[in-house]
Amino acid sequence: MYGIAIVQVLYGVLIGDALSMPVHWYYNVADIYRDFPPAGITGLQYEAPKSTHPGAFMDRSSTGAQGRGTHVGDVIGRVINHGKKSKWAMKGTHYHDAMLAGENTLNALCARVLTRTLAENDGPPQYDVDAWLDAYVTFMTTPGSHNDTYAESYHRHFFANYDSGVPPRECATNGRVQDHNFVTIGALVSTPVVVLTAANADESEAVRLAVQHARSTHGVAELDVHVKRYAKALHRVLRGASLKRVAEKFAAEYGVDVASLIDTPDSEVVAMLGPQCYLDGALPIVFYLASKYADDPVAGLLANTNSGGENAHRGSVLGALLGAQSSTSWPTTWKVGLHDQPAIDDEIRRFARSLVDNEL
Repeated sequence: MYGIAIVQVLYGVLIGDALSMPVHWYYNVADIYRDFPPAGITGLQYEAPKSTHPGAFMDRSSTGAQGRGTHVGDVIGRVINHGKKSKWAMKGTHYHDAMLAGENTLNALCARVLTRTLAENDGPPQYDVDAWLDAYVTFMTTPGSHNDTYAESYHRHFFANYDSGVPPRECATNGRVQDHNFVTIGALVSTPVVVLTAANADESEAVRLAVQHARSTHGVAELDVHVKRYAKALHRVLRGASLKRVAEKFAAEYGVDVASLIDTPDSEVVAMLGPQCYLDGALPIVFYLASKYADDPVAGLLANTNSGGENAHRGSVLGALLGAQSSTSWPTTWKVGLHDQPAIDDEIRRFARSLVDNEL
């Protein structure tokens, strides 16, 4: 059963992301219904993004470093996200402009890179931060490796350093100014892959590896408390604990009483807790939705998508938690509808077999 859970966790990361990709960072829920009438993203088919985005701010984001700024730098376009710089200057350009229905955003693709890297090991996967960083750098700096337009602050900061000759181990921290854009839910998108490698180890080992991995690209200690909570939650569910109870417990650590909110529309709960990317709001939303929809994971991912905000990365993190339950089986149409699905299925199953060869 553990082998099946591995497959469902990794598919959950990608499905939760792909569902939300066309309405990623839609902060006005009415815009979701307007662009995808009459009820937003529904059913079991993926959607492609519209050509414009109602709240895009790429035209105000730096193409040479983290955060807001000018388009003088060319980390975007030359070092990473090759050929995409011109899109950043166009007001209203969708963050995932020209991506296809079922395609994954950049952070979810990095989770795939990590999955492939770990599956290449002889024997059970062993997380190695240097092997991960080598694979990350190769993927990000190879033209044509992905089709996404936007790259978060942490990617831009990392590769501005890399382009200046900083060793990969130091790129996340070198010259970094304090920036809340690093303490975000996007930091957790590939965490499930790391936790899976330690699912049969003590919880403390899963937590240690998860923190090390997050620090490798984000480099901020402020992440640690959130990474630890999520890694503990996922590890416990993989080991058979009730998702509903685990999620309620960790939501409470953020001061969120799931039971008191259960009858409130999900979009209102998301708006109240914080629809943005910052982890002090985004992660309790994940725990709230995981608890509420533990018995209906499909409805849970759709609720996340149609609640707007930072729903793509949040969807990956939620999808992994929902997938960790022994009862979860994602719809076949969602699995086969993912762009690059044959390769996805192969790498997920190779990774799973390397952990539990007798189940798959």
